[in-house]
Amino acid sequence: MLQACLNGSRSRNDHPAVPCTPEEIALDAEKTVRAGAAELHIHIRDAGGVETLEAADVARTPLTVRERLGGVPIGISTAASILSDSGTRIKLMRSWTALPDYVSVNIREPDSEWIAAAALFLGIGAEAGLCSESDAERFVAMPGCESCMRVPIGVRRTDRP
Repeated sequence: MLQACLNGSRSRNDHPAVPCTPEEIALDAEKTVRAGAAELHIHIRDAGGVETLEAADVARTPLTVRERLGGVPIGISTAASILSDSGTRIKLMRSWTALPDYVSVNIREPDSEWIAAAALFLGIGAEAGLCSESDAERFVAMPGCESCMRVPIGVRRTDRP
């Protein structure tokens, strides 16, 4: 299975072609699916291009992509870099009216087990992102880890901060 990450935490400051609006993301999604992607990972943006977990934005982008593509699974980031307060992130997740198919949870973040549990409680799939051996150890010790749909492993370059 090939999952395409359409924008990540990058912004137009990183590259002018980074898709930020729902329409731009939907257009890029269509291109990546035609090129072979089976699933999409999206960092949701508000009207100003800032990453967000607000219900209206979380609904708008996946709905725009689904209108264009139909049933391609869509996952979104729940990274602490979007919103550091885990209580507020969970509160926002509970306010979502249109649900993504899954969320990505960074196990290195101190609240990862709560974010994953909130997603699973809401009927949203969770993928548990690991970046280190300690992430793996933490993940297997997490209650409910077996309920996560998959475990992507990110390789980090050691020559960069």
